[in-house]
Amino acid sequence: MDEKTAVTYPIAKDEEDRWVEIKNARAGGKYFCPECRSRFISRLGEIRAHHFAHYPGYSGVCTGESGYHSLAKHLLAYYFDKNKQV
Repeated sequence: MDEKTAVTYPIAKDEEDRWVEIKNARAGGKYFCPECRSRFISRLGEIRAHHFAHYPGYSGVCTGESGYHSLAKHLLAYYFDKNKQV
């Protein structure tokens, strides 16, 4: 996958902590990194593939775990927590 089509963050969290795919993002919406919780910008241009990104100048530490991977971990944790056998 080349740089112009690579999608690093195709999913983010919104202000109500709901998952949002980039295809459902609004320009100017408030989105957050599912890993570090810092503010994301939705990149919805015409040249590169649509994606979420940290704002320019971001200096935090993020492992780059994809939003889908993070979502899968949260869903599995929820499932196992909900279905505990006592």
